[in-house]
Amino acid sequence: MSAYAEFKRLKLDNYTFSVTSKNEVGPAPNVSKIFVAQKDKLTSIQPISITKTYLEEKNTVEVAWFPPKDKSMIQSYTIFWCKFPKERPYQCDGKLDWVDVEPYPKNQTMIHKIPLPDSEIYQLAVAANTEHYSSGMVWSTCSIIKNKVLSKVKDVTVDNTGEDFALVRWRLDCSDRGRVVVGYQIEYCPLKTESDTTTWDDAVCNTKNVTAADGEQTKILNLSPWTPYKIGVRVLTRGEPGERSDPVIERTNPALPGSEPLNMKIF
Repeated sequence: MSAYAEFKRLKLDNYTFSVTSKNEVGPAPNVSKIFVAQKDKLTSIQPISITKTYLEEKNTVEVAWFPPKDKSMIQSYTIFWCKFPKERPYQCDGKLDWVDVEPYPKNQTMIHKIPLPDSEIYQLAVAANTEHYSSGMVWSTCSIIKNKVLSKVKDVTVDNTGEDFALVRWRLDCSDRGRVVVGYQIEYCPLKTESDTTTWDDAVCNTKNVTAADGEQTKILNLSPWTPYKIGVRVLTRGEPGERSDPVIERTNPALPGSEPLNMKIF
């Protein structure tokens, strides 16, 4: 049986929570306490880009993550996992297992294998622990199975536009992308208006592929002036292409008039 308590509308301060048990005879003689540090302290020690990879080995998942910004305070990590038929953001509702692991001496990318009892889908989180407090559970942001990234590209933005170009940036929150990610595909469609319902498979849509070595940005060229464009990005892997990102819509800049006014008359 799992048990938890949820506290809402708390300030971003330090808190100490005390938990005890009680039955018909009375309360337990001892109390368990947990200290939760203020938000900025927790954020500075949170593991980054937690990635889970389902391996070909029977019922084994590999978890990888980058050390937090403040590495010097970390004494250990705790990996948590629980079974659930869907990936995040769905919350687990069953048994939660965990294991403590020591940080690598040079604080390089952490990699650890977890043997699972079956081949079902498991959600996974990592917490970084200091001497006095923990970062709390940070859930995996990227899932890889059979050389395919299941997670969507995030934070797609258009940072700059001109008459005929748009600079697009995005983020794939995977720490272990090097083995499977070969590039990205940018899809873009001109729209008549921002509310246009043009679909991605329409003939007016185009694609541009960039390699992983090019980074997480590209400039789309040869666009039409003062035209809204719907833009999406998907990751290209050694397996199938990933899921398309949520679309963004951005309008290009207007162009100068093509000529001086014609057919002028005085009445």
